[in-house]
Amino acid sequence: MRQPIPVTWRKRPAGRWCGHDSTTSVRITFRPRPKESATTQPRWDPGELVLVADESSRFVDASDPILSALEVSRAELRRRSVADIVAYGGEWTEAEWARYREHGRWEGPVDLLTRDGMRLPALARAEIIGREPLRWHVARLTLEGPEANA
Repeated sequence: MRQPIPVTWRKRPAGRWCGHDSTTSVRITFRPRPKESATTQPRWDPGELVLVADESSRFVDASDPILSALEVSRAELRRRSVADIVAYGGEWTEAEWARYREHGRWEGPVDLLTRDGMRLPALARAEIIGREPLRWHVARLTLEGPEANA
């Protein structure tokens, strides 16, 4: 039977943890993600591109960087649904939303529409967080193309 490696952990500033394995002198540093539950909205790091929708695919929140990229305010985004900002039309979006809800995850390229109708190519990773009756649909995005370097 494999023995666990003894690691001494110390909490560091900014919520980071530093571990030291005395047998190999390896240092490990990580920052745990906050737990996301059905009672709280998902959290993200300041630089992440995140969109959060409810069960009916209406947006409830987003990170500041994606709001800037889409050129919309948080209030404007909350008046929209996923189908309103995906460039492929309502039929495609509804079919993919149904498939995503069935499997609980979705990953792939997607073009989002900015306020002025420009396409914003991105790679999306979506997952469902929480349990009934309150579940959040969280998409973490990576921009592609020239906008990614802006």
